[in-house]
Amino acid sequence: MAPTGQDNEIEVEVYRWCDGSYLEDQDFWRLSGIYRSVWLVAERMDGIRDITVDANVSDDLKTGKVEVKAEFAQNKPGLSVDSVKLYSPDGEEMPLALANPLLWDCDNPNLYTLVVGHKGDFYAFPVGFRKIAIEDGVLKINNRRVLIKGVNRHELSPTGGYTVTLDEMKKDVAAFKSLAINAVRTCHYPDLPDWYALCAINGIYVTCEANIESHGMGYGKETLAKRPDFLKAHIERDVRMVKTLRNYPSIIVWSQGNEAGSGENFAIARKKMLEIDASRPIQYENGTYSKESRAATTSINCPMYSTPQQAFEFVSNNPEMPFIQCEYAHAMGNSTGGFADFWDLADRYDSFQGGYIWDWADQALFVGGALKYGGDFGDKPNNASFNCNGIVDPFRTPHPGALEVAHVHSLYPNSYPAPGEVALCKELAALEIKPFFWRAPTDNDNAAGKYLAVKHGLWRDATFEQSQENGVFEFNESLKGSTVTIRRHAMDERTLRVDVDFNLAKDLPAVPRVGVALALPASATNLVWNGRGPMENYPDRKFAAKPGLWRKDISGPVPYVTPMDYNHFCDVHALRLGNFSVEAVASSTPREGLKDTFGFAAWPYTVEQLENAMHNEELTAAQNVTLVLDAAIMGVGGDDSWGVHAAPRAPHFPESGHYTLTFVLRAE
Repeated sequence: MAPTGQDNEIEVEVYRWCDGSYLEDQDFWRLSGIYRSVWLVAERMDGIRDITVDANVSDDLKTGKVEVKAEFAQNKPGLSVDSVKLYSPDGEEMPLALANPLLWDCDNPNLYTLVVGHKGDFYAFPVGFRKIAIEDGVLKINNRRVLIKGVNRHELSPTGGYTVTLDEMKKDVAAFKSLAINAVRTCHYPDLPDWYALCAINGIYVTCEANIESHGMGYGKETLAKRPDFLKAHIERDVRMVKTLRNYPSIIVWSQGNEAGSGENFAIARKKMLEIDASRPIQYENGTYSKESRAATTSINCPMYSTPQQAFEFVSNNPEMPFIQCEYAHAMGNSTGGFADFWDLADRYDSFQGGYIWDWADQALFVGGALKYGGDFGDKPNNASFNCNGIVDPFRTPHPGALEVAHVHSLYPNSYPAPGEVALCKELAALEIKPFFWRAPTDNDNAAGKYLAVKHGLWRDATFEQSQENGVFEFNESLKGSTVTIRRHAMDERTLRVDVDFNLAKDLPAVPRVGVALALPASATNLVWNGRGPMENYPDRKFAAKPGLWRKDISGPVPYVTPMDYNHFCDVHALRLGNFSVEAVASSTPREGLKDTFGFAAWPYTVEQLENAMHNEELTAAQNVTLVLDAAIMGVGGDDSWGVHAAPRAPHFPESGHYTLTFVLRAE
């Protein structure tokens, strides 16, 4: 540098292409030039070169501690910073080790401020106390399962190209909040530091991605991830991202890159990243497609563009890692159809935790009073409008599909408490929920020598002879290893989400009903439901029953001379029985797939009473009202009433296989 008082001349070379270009084959605009700030800093020889801030929180979240590590320009032993001060969100000075810290998450982005002083220089850092962990295949923030309602966001301004202003970033954050978006993936490179600060302030979870994408080179044996001459570049890009941005609490996951094949370069770079920061999970999309590569390169199964069925196949198979798609729901043009189908899985499987929509904003440039895209500049080759994939337009006006996204996102809380974290009211805490496969036989069921009891009676035995441990129910030998898993999740003291997974072994007789039974207080006889009615209905006898809101008192008599199954209703979205309400989230059957309704029956009797009584006069109200919720039930049949044709036709007799049922139960 020239002596003080003399001018310095700085020359800058900008390379459009270099060997690094092979690692930067992202799907976005091909622009070049200097588009981020460049500054020259004169540092003290005895100053600080780097600072690492760790905000640790205990496993029970009751204590927090801030640790500061400094690296000095002069590598001499015994050096330390002059001062470290921590300030609460309200500006009160706090000890570095404190009790009951205010926690940071997307709903409550509580930020402390850390100020490090040395030799007259001061450095300020946002501090968020939060615990990130993957436990039992579930990503948790502060011991709570989190749902990722995310988008992929490129740094592109319609007027500034790659240069994005602070006001434009603030506009993005505000739009996120209006559309119930709580997470962002920085596709496919680290963003401006201001972006991470805004996300910390406003409660946006960030998956921070390194600037590695070599998909033009291929994914197989030719991938750069397997080439030793590109190992250093992989390590440098991953490690520098972590070193530069590790102090931002908004970053909850590191991503090693995007669409760059799978190979040892990523496995080696991952180890280097963990040496620097082991507090966050690391993911890599191209490492998810085999069990071997997942183990070496990713903590999250983060594929792109899996269908709801493919997502279901993963999350329903007791996965060891979360399922969070790095890209899904491709929003190009008039799109985003079937978005709710993905989220039907969120309440049924803990490891399904959302994903990142491709993508946030249409990538078009506003030139000459109009929005331009590929080909409008005489550029060849081009991909036409393929970069216009956003749920909002270039100026951040939501497309109609964005409103669908916001609606679906809003149906699900951002996080769920761990079991036992919420103290349920006594009405719900004591409520038993048991698998139920039987129904009181009808006259048609008793035809031809009581064929239901003779051919399908093992399902009656399974209903009343079952054992369970930790929510998993097992049955006698006649069911050949079938299991039912019931997971109860307290959402608040009066709200319980219930996920039921039925695995009914193959080659068993058709099943009369696939559901669960609840014993409610005997006073719960006033019924209101949103579904088919007002008369009872079954899968093969429901078309006269119309969807609507219906009411009845279930304490009335059985409408048949001989007691039998009755009072069943199909295609129900919600019901209220006494002081309890049930809302359907999702159910599935092997034949019908996913749906957002269930069936139910309610009686002031037990099923045994209905099965054994010969006259209505023999029935007396039981100690409890029986409420049965079902994913499937057999029809009533009736081609004749004396032989096999009395049975319902095949489409209306559920087969064994895999069923699910998820509902929300509330006690008023």
